[in-house]
Amino acid sequence: MSTLKTLEQLLEQLMSSSSTGMTDFFTEVTEDTNNENGRALDTTEDINEHDLMELLDKSSNQWTSTPDDSLFWSTNNVRKILPPGLYKCITTEKTGYSFQKMLVSTDDLITVPDTASSQIIGEIEKFWTLKKEFKARGFLHKRGVLMYGEPGSGKTASIQLLVQQITIDGGIAIYADDPHVLTGCLQTLRRLEPNRRVIVILEDFETLTDRQGRENEWLSVLDGESQIDDVVFLATTNYIEQLDKRFTDRPSRFDIVVPVPMPGAMARAAYIMNKEKSLSPEEVRDWTERSVGFSFAHLKELIIAVKCLGNGLDETVERLRNMQRRKSNSADLAFNPDGVNGEKQGPGFVANEPSEPKTNEKIDWDEVFPKTND
Repeated sequence: MSTLKTLEQLLEQLMSSSSTGMTDFFTEVTEDTNNENGRALDTTEDINEHDLMELLDKSSNQWTSTPDDSLFWSTNNVRKILPPGLYKCITTEKTGYSFQKMLVSTDDLITVPDTASSQIIGEIEKFWTLKKEFKARGFLHKRGVLMYGEPGSGKTASIQLLVQQITIDGGIAIYADDPHVLTGCLQTLRRLEPNRRVIVILEDFETLTDRQGRENEWLSVLDGESQIDDVVFLATTNYIEQLDKRFTDRPSRFDIVVPVPMPGAMARAAYIMNKEKSLSPEEVRDWTERSVGFSFAHLKELIIAVKCLGNGLDETVERLRNMQRRKSNSADLAFNPDGVNGEKQGPGFVANEPSEPKTNEKIDWDEVFPKTND
């Protein structure tokens, strides 16, 4: 039996040993362990402190987890790689920097055409294949993407699609809200898994930079001061005007800053056809024209209200238009159901505002429903 193999056996027993002292452990192993010649192993002859510490250090490059696999941290036991999935970076007194697995439950995800989101997804997929090009020029293989737009425009759906894809590809996604904890987790991850693909999600980024004056900490993370490779920082914001120009006008922090407008006709038609396959082409066209200016969240509610709950199409479109026009404030709490001067009006809605789409979108239906040559 080689010394290295014996060391590994000793280490394995050490990790599972319940003894309280190293001396008791070595005494027990020396008495019970034989080498290939049948003699008792002389630990002082075959093992020195340097070899043991080196093996201990090597063995510490693994992951351990709670029994339900919901929390992972660096240790000398159990896991060599993190299972693919979505995690949140946390720190605890017992485990230090740790990865808490997040349960992901979403609607069926689809990639719709004619959207900024589909372009971003394509850009990131291309980035993963170009590590050699970055390294040849002495650059970190790192990318930053900032998406901004109104709520419901598709930013979160883009994140969900990217999380799904990187999980399929064997990588991990990290949901982060603390720059210090994120840095510690990334450094731990890179020590244990130097080449693992990682997406770091910074959702509602304007709220993260506003916490406890942490702008400079986030700048350090995005600048790559920790020399973290194979990572994409993916941030979203509904209010880009609240972000300092040090974020919005500095490539290498956010290399791509892209607006995500409400879905156009192609995207809405694709979503409607995918989610409601009972509709005829004429009905898809009608729904798409009625939903100009709607977000994907509005489209989802349109389908649920009409097809699942049995509500009328006209009244549902009108209700969703009212939601867009609504100006909510505390006066809503004083709503008079009998109306003012005999005229009833819904709470929070702008009086006398016509129920018209927000945009005058022109739709090329030949592009939505391409003609085929029979």
